[in-house]
Amino acid sequence: MFRCLVATAAAVAATFSAFPASAQVSPDAVPVRTQVISISPLAAVFGIYTGEYERRFSESISGVIGVSYWSFGDTDDNLTFSVVDAKARFYPAGTALERFSIGGIVGFTNFAARGGFNGEPSRESVNALNAGIDLNYHWLMGTNNNFFVGTGVGAKRLFFLGGDSEGITGYLPTGRIAVGYAF
Repeated sequence: MFRCLVATAAAVAATFSAFPASAQVSPDAVPVRTQVISISPLAAVFGIYTGEYERRFSESISGVIGVSYWSFGDTDDNLTFSVVDAKARFYPAGTALERFSIGGIVGFTNFAARGGFNGEPSRESVNALNAGIDLNYHWLMGTNNNFFVGTGVGAKRLFFLGGDSEGITGYLPTGRIAVGYAF
């Protein structure tokens, strides 16, 4: 009886191991994605427009160009905030564009205020260089790993280039929830 059970189990194991399961996918079947374009649609609901282009340079390193624009207030009395950043991200697991990364940021920030004082319209602008760090976690999803979801938090230090920066903090927190397309 025991021999019969062993022989049956061996026959079943041999049968199933000869054919791959239909859910198994070869690692070579899904191409490696090297670039991502993403936006932050949740922030756009609040009038904060951001976008990033990220390119994989190696298994662990990627480069990013990011832009952001905010405008608060109406057309006659408002504050705008424009940013262009260059980022380098390091993926310790060697999975650039996916999973955890830590990044360095350098960029340019412009604050512009338009308003009136005693009935006289005015416009002031302050420029700053910025440097900082961010921590991110990314996913590539879908059958072809084309759908990108990214999250991140960080901080930047502003180095003002003249102008009246009084009342503007020298530090900025950063955060994002982004979706995009990987190719």
